[in-house]
Amino acid sequence: MESTSTALPDDIDALKALLRERDAQVAELRKQLSSRSLEIEHLKLTIAKLRRMQFGRKSEKLDRQIEQLELRLEDLQADEGAAEVMAAHETKQPRREGASRKPLPDHLECEERVHLRVRRVPIATIARLYLDLYRSRRKDRRIG
Repeated sequence: MESTSTALPDDIDALKALLRERDAQVAELRKQLSSRSLEIEHLKLTIAKLRRMQFGRKSEKLDRQIEQLELRLEDLQADEGAAEVMAAHETKQPRREGASRKPLPDHLECEERVHLRVRRVPIATIARLYLDLYRSRRKDRRIG
C-alpha cells in the first residue's frame, strides 16, 4: 500500500475501501501486539515464580526451565524491538540527497578500513553451545 497522495484514487468508494483495509490491518497488528504482550507478561510471572521456588532445594531441572523461559523472553522482546524499529523506519520521510563531500587534501594520509559483517546468531543457539561446553567441563572434572 502506498502512502503518497498521488497514488490515492479520487473515487470516494475506493478511498473508503482503502480505509477499511487499513483499519483491518491496524486491528490485526494490535491483536498480535496484545498477544505478544500477554505472552511476555506470562513468561515474566512464570520466571518470577520459578525463581522463588529455586531458593528451596536446588533442582537442575528447575534451572533449565528458568534458562529456557528467559531465552524465550529475550527472543520475544528482541522481536518486539525490531518491529518497533521497522514501524518507525516505514513512517519516516525519505531522506534528501545531500551534497557530496569534497575530497581530502593531498597532504593528508587516507587509510581505508574494511569492517567485517557480523552474522546474527539466534540466542538459543549460543545458549545451547554454552550449555554443551559447561557439561563437557563438568564431565572433565569428574574424570580427573
